[in-house]
Amino acid sequence: MDQQVNFMQEWRYKEIMKKLQKIKEKENIKLNYCLSSLPNEIGELKNVKKLNLEGNHISTLPNTFTNLKNLNTLILNINQFNTIPDVLHSLPNLQKLECTWNNINGIPNIPSFLSNLKYLNLDVNNISDFKFADNSFKNLETLILSNNKIEKLLYNFGSLTKLKKLNISGNNISELPESFSDLQNLRYLDLSNNKFKKIPQQIEKLKKLTTLIFDNSNFDISQDDTYTFPNFPNLSNVSFSNSRLYSTFNLSNLKNLKKLDISNTDVKTLILPNFNQLKNKNKKISINITNTPIKKLEYHVCEAIKNNRIEIKNMKHNNNEELYNYYCLNR
Repeated sequence: MDQQVNFMQEWRYKEIMKKLQKIKEKENIKLNYCLSSLPNEIGELKNVKKLNLEGNHISTLPNTFTNLKNLNTLILNINQFNTIPDVLHSLPNLQKLECTWNNINGIPNIPSFLSNLKYLNLDVNNISDFKFADNSFKNLETLILSNNKIEKLLYNFGSLTKLKKLNISGNNISELPESFSDLQNLRYLDLSNNKFKKIPQQIEKLKKLTTLIFDNSNFDISQDDTYTFPNFPNLSNVSFSNSRLYSTFNLSNLKNLKKLDISNTDVKTLILPNFNQLKNKNKKISINITNTPIKKLEYHVCEAIKNNRIEIKNMKHNNNEELYNYYCLNR
């Protein structure tokens, strides 16, 4: 069996060496040979801009990797890395890094690490502490840390001020640092499947948010609690499905609302914005209230439904004849 394994490794090495000789001048390269390591000759791919090493068994990168000065996109998904390789710090043009489905448990403690990177995806790893040195990731616009083991974000997380999209779903986070409110450019935020006991106040200051996803949340709230959204001028997509949610959910301040999902929640009273005051009066709005105890809707909501400006998802499956017949308050 050992001889067979050695033969396969030798064959793969010869195959990749042949391929490297043929593709030296190419800009987009994929190397998927179930490799356990990369040859030093990988550093000869000096023209490569996108390199896909997905689906190998690699845990380190050779020092010659620093020669890939033109590299813009690197895909390391489904490998065996324990950390983001520090040799990447020497690649000034690297802007996109995917390293999902590895064993990453930490970030190199290097000041200004990957400071030019704009996109980082670390979905499905073993990160419990997303700790990074000062000035690291300072140009990052998209950060995906979903499905890890993170319990809290550190005080300097708010230094990632250029972030536009953040996904930290599927972790063990129960609170956000005060600096989180400094993420003033954030448009998309997914906090689903965590351990929050309430909606964090820090997000109320993120006025550029367009999408807020908070699915599968078990808030520690009393039966009659109310939550009123503050004024989010751009927030259009809101989802709290499959959550223990506030009895009264007030979204009257969301004048740009386009899509709402509170299916499978405890919401009894839903207060929506006056649809005559919405920014885009011609835009159809989608609302999912499947399996909620909501029995009545406000009159202006009922009128909007009749005028085909609101689509109520799965109305027939709400098991509520009154709601299905658009029975409204004040009617």
